[in-house]
Amino acid sequence: MPQGARGADDLTIWVDLVARGVATRSPPSWLAGGTGRLAFGDGADHWQADGLGEAQLGLDWRRGERFAAHLHGRGRAQRGDGGAVGGLVEAWAQATANPRGGADRLRLRAGQLFLPTSRENVAPLWSSPYTLSLSALNSWIGEEVRPLGLLVEYDATVEEAQGVRAGVCVFGGNDTSGALLAWRGWAMGDRLSVLGEALPLPPLPSLATGGAFGGQDRDGTTAIDSDLDGRPGWAGYLRYRRSDAGRLGTALVQLSHFDNRGDRALHRGQYAWDTTFDLVGGEVHPGGGWTLAAEHMRGRTAMGLPRPRADATFRASYLLASWEHGAGRTSWRATLRWDGFATRDRDHLAAGERSDEDGQAWTAALLWHPQPALGIGVELLDLTAHRPALAGPGRRDDGGRTATLGIRWRVGSPG
Repeated sequence: MPQGARGADDLTIWVDLVARGVATRSPPSWLAGGTGRLAFGDGADHWQADGLGEAQLGLDWRRGERFAAHLHGRGRAQRGDGGAVGGLVEAWAQATANPRGGADRLRLRAGQLFLPTSRENVAPLWSSPYTLSLSALNSWIGEEVRPLGLLVEYDATVEEAQGVRAGVCVFGGNDTSGALLAWRGWAMGDRLSVLGEALPLPPLPSLATGGAFGGQDRDGTTAIDSDLDGRPGWAGYLRYRRSDAGRLGTALVQLSHFDNRGDRALHRGQYAWDTTFDLVGGEVHPGGGWTLAAEHMRGRTAMGLPRPRADATFRASYLLASWEHGAGRTSWRATLRWDGFATRDRDHLAAGERSDEDGQAWTAALLWHPQPALGIGVELLDLTAHRPALAGPGRRDDGGRTATLGIRWRVGSPG
């Protein structure tokens, strides 16, 4: 793709082309209207072969060190995917100032953007360099948490080996964030919702016509969209990093908070969920090609007036260990990740379904880059997710297993 020369104006455009072949043993996927938590699945008693193709566009423009803009779009072809074929993932503009001189930076970023929380999605286009799928925690972030607002950040360098960054974001949209956790539960994949996209809801009796939540639009839930209730939400984070910290090498720790301030009312077929969470994350690079990264989230989501008619707490954690070998044009990376997640029902509404859930997953991935533009990977994922039955007593397992072969080819370079 064309790339501008370095100078006052710098324009970079690139495309990531992804193809994957998948073998899955899982209940029918939530994306196809089932209860399974994986992107694929047609039955828990047999293996099914499937695949997907995806193209992601990245565009970065910079004018010196003061101004920048970013655009991220995607198109996806997958059988049984109940969401949008393509659309806008991110679009923002940024201004940077140097108020105190030195290495300090003040940044103002406005638009549709990911909050800088993830210690997993640290590669271009909010992707992971470690695995093909994302953790349950970041799978949900990719589905339902993407503010439309203004992020203000200040990066203070205490000394060359350490620094502190703080940020606060005021935003609209994201009013339905939490609907998937309460009604579907946690899921795992790498699917990034696009602007205005309605994601499928599970086949719950309470969502049917005449049910407790029959007013919910049956087309699905749309978290990445314009504001419903006119109440702005906010998020903030504080990050500390240190380099050459003895045996830890390079280390980073971050605390984040999110509150969409939903009014819990029904607006045009969508509930404005009142969702808050706290998130702590960190990573360590001790040398020798090793990376250790982890995040833990705890939160609550509720909707309905005057008292919450749906009310659930949730938590999710992951821990990954990754080893990279090789430098220059060829490299290998092996990663092992553990996930744990749960939700707890607080409303006990007789006309609704219980939100209680417990689950965990193990993921092992081996990625090979024979050249910087080409990545080839294999991944094995084993997920269990126990949740009450749709009706009546008992529990069901919505988890499953996948074996994936993936190829990513980058045309152009993000610089």
